[in-house]
Amino acid sequence: MRFLRFFAIFLIVLASVFLIVSKAKAAVFSADANNKAKIVAEDEVINDNFIVSSPSVNIEGTVKGDVLALTNDLKISGKVEGNVIALATNAQISGQIAKDAFIISSSLKLENGAQIANLYTFSRTITQSPQAKIANKNVQKIFNNYKTPSQQIYGWFISYLGLLVVGLFVIYIAPVKSYHVVAKFAQKPWQSALTGILFLILTPVVFALFALTVIGLPLAIILAGLYILVIYLSNIVVGIILGNYILKGRGMFFSLALGLLILTLIYKAPFFGGIISLITLIFGSGAIVLSKYEKMKIARR
Repeated sequence: MRFLRFFAIFLIVLASVFLIVSKAKAAVFSADANNKAKIVAEDEVINDNFIVSSPSVNIEGTVKGDVLALTNDLKISGKVEGNVIALATNAQISGQIAKDAFIISSSLKLENGAQIANLYTFSRTITQSPQAKIANKNVQKIFNNYKTPSQQIYGWFISYLGLLVVGLFVIYIAPVKSYHVVAKFAQKPWQSALTGILFLILTPVVFALFALTVIGLPLAIILAGLYILVIYLSNIVVGIILGNYILKGRGMFFSLALGLLILTLIYKAPFFGGIISLITLIFGSGAIVLSKYEKMKIARR
């Protein structure tokens, strides 16, 4: 369920980004990699959309359009009359956002004076002042840190169960294709890894190129959906491979259950878990893409 909610909100964010980019001719662009803060002064008014990439962004004035920000530190103490879409390490809101705010951050602070129509956030920690006003209280804390051991165990179990259910469903409806992906990894592990690296790096580039044109917009949306799907399924593929190696080919169902259990536990290990997660992503996504590519080559003959 958490993945489905993530996917649904991701599509909403994606669609909002496209709406802003599609109006790029009427937008104010600002990008700086020289550690200079981008500040909209208190008496300054931006009459268009504001697209900004900078180590620090501080909006003290008024933006009459939408805001699309990529930054380390985001502060909004002024007024945004449109939507706000932001990817930031730290976000601090004490101003007004007339429409929706989609914020992906490590830390989000909603301070006195904050007024937001609807807030959708992928934030680990959210601090909200009693004076901060969110219309309809539509605040979604996703990927929030669990505070107690029992909550941590519950979170791990739900994560494992979600992957297991999806994996069993995939094996049930497409057993031959599932076996082909696993076999392809066994035959060409390093080619799968190289394919995975290329897929993870090049797909966002192709996606960005498609998104810049109205004609390519539908393809960009489809590509983004497939990209997320392959990333999610990569855990299932590696889970089957790992379980199959331990159980010596006693069936994909049992291999999947054991492999995913091991991966879920390893992922929670500090630092080491992140490395294993990245390796899983590379090898798993590469095996899926490589298998599909070679099937397409065979079909063309």
